[in-house]
Amino acid sequence: ALVTAYNHDIVWVWPDASGIPTIVGTTIDVDKAYTLVRGPGRDLKFKPTATSADTITISAEGCELSGFIVETAATGSRAAVVINANFARVHKVHIDYSRGHGFSLLNGSNCILEDIIVQDAAQSCSGHAVSVKSTPGNATRNVLMNARIISNAGDGVKFDGANTRDNIVTAGPKGSAVMHNTGYGINEVNSADNNHVL
Repeated sequence: ALVTAYNHDIVWVWPDASGIPTIVGTTIDVDKAYTLVRGPGRDLKFKPTATSADTITISAEGCELSGFIVETAATGSRAAVVINANFARVHKVHIDYSRGHGFSLLNGSNCILEDIIVQDAAQSCSGHAVSVKSTPGNATRNVLMNARIISNAGDGVKFDGANTRDNIVTAGPKGSAVMHNTGYGINEVNSADNNHVL
């Protein structure tokens, strides 16, 4: 309630004094443009108990997530992180487990997913580690780099839909790995076009 859109407000989230990761029992919608949500690293985890929504959704442009783990509830088929806006940045976020997609990039363009880890995603067998899909808008000019996408059900990275184009998966300065996923490593379907692996 204290955040103002376009004010570049920073929301800091920390573990409690005992050092035990804070488990957030509800889902979160980052819905005010250019809001930055930051944590300290692997000692903070977002994990809802509800199965009716994705764990974290970015629904306003220019928002940023960094410095924590994200999981879904143990049942259901929701995604861990959904991006439904342009110019989002996700940095140093670790998907440890999800029932649906690990990252679902819908109708977002010019987004950056950097220095991420996705493992044990799509455990309900209805998703992928990273899904980039135009439904019905555009998913264009997004960049995925410095990513470790390992041991997930479904595809490692799936580009899906006619307006899913000009996206890049690149090693980046630290290198990327897409391996040991149940489906394809990188899959381009349903008229997705001109997506690149560098």
